[in-house]
Formats: sequence, structure tokens, C-alpha cells
Amino acid sequence: MNLPTFDRNRMRQKKENFLNRLDEDLSEHYSDELRDLEGFDNELLAELGGNTTQLNDVIDELKNAQKQNLSQAQLITNVRALGTNTYEFARKVSELIP
Repeated sequence: MNLPTFDRNRMRQKKENFLNRLDEDLSEHYSDELRDLEGFDNELLAELGGNTTQLNDVIDELKNAQKQNLSQAQLITNVRALGTNTYEFARKVSELIP
């Protein structure tokens, strides 16, 4: 019985394709979030119980995540490190933080 041989190049290409799609998906998702957050005005911030410092911190973390292709879990860890108030604000304004 002849079993097919393992094709290293084919497997390497499949892995690269998967990682490229994942990078594109993350980048697109973070871009959508950034557009939404950058459109906030002071009235909306007040309504959500946030302030411009918190908003800027969350935007900076999203930009960092996009640039470094961070996972959602790492982004959540980074936003939590900004403090409880900023984390709670991020939860209110974004589906990114469960």
C-alpha cells in the first residue's frame, strides 16, 4: 500500500496562507474599531462615562495591536494594564473587549 508522501513545501505554503489571512482579518478588524473610536465626540464620551485620556489610551493600544498583529487576548491584557476605569470604558465602547 502506497501512502502519499508528506510535502513540506505544500504544508509551509498552507501555513503562510493561513497566517496571512489571519493578519489581514486582525488588521481589518482593528481598522474598523479605530475608525469608530476616532469618531467619538465629548458628548458621547460623557454619555459612556469616559474621558479623552481613556479614549486616547484605548486608541493607542489598538494602533499598537494593529501594528504588531497582536492577538485579541494580548490586546485585552494591554487594555487591562491601563487600569480598571479605562478597561471598563473600553468594554462599553467596543465589542473587542468581552
